[in-house]
Amino acid sequence: MEFPLQFSILITIGIVIMLVYYIWKGYRNGLVLEAIITISLLLCVCIGWWLSDVMKDVFLLVPASLLNTGITTLDKLVVELANRMAWFGLLFVVVNILLRIARGYIRKLNKLTLVGSVNQVLGSVLAFCKGLIYTIIIIVFISSPIFSNGKVALDKAGLIPIRTMIGEHVPIAKNVLQVFDTVDKAREDGNFDWETLIEQ
Repeated sequence: MEFPLQFSILITIGIVIMLVYYIWKGYRNGLVLEAIITISLLLCVCIGWWLSDVMKDVFLLVPASLLNTGITTLDKLVVELANRMAWFGLLFVVVNILLRIARGYIRKLNKLTLVGSVNQVLGSVLAFCKGLIYTIIIIVFISSPIFSNGKVALDKAGLIPIRTMIGEHVPIAKNVLQVFDTVDKAREDGNFDWETLIEQ
């Protein structure tokens, strides 16, 4: 499947709008509530990633016919990776909704701690960090085998330097991106080396 390159710049615009929104939202929420929200987000990531490894073998969200690379030894891996990312996205949303419902019952905690601008500024900082987590997820998702031209789309969006930073400094994302890069290289070269992938 190909990402529509004419809409690549919308990725960057969307990320900027999201970060500005989270800074504003964090200012309104304050530190305690924003801390609860951020912890919930991390739980969503962990639970979603763990369950996606199980669910990718239960049901294919992305049909194998959409991901035919022309390299027999590579097709199975591409389908597996693409479906894990698809399941991760779905489970992330579901768990996030459930935790969002639970957060509604603990909003009163926000009134028991810091007040005034300190509370609001710290809330904004924490919310910005949460926005960065979403940014990492978006960039990794677009880099996945679901999109055969994901890196090209990120390049047109001006996000390759950020992808490079993620690949160098974010441990889990680094390993995932290395596997995706190996798959991309195999697509370009027309061959696939399992030993290279295992080393990654």
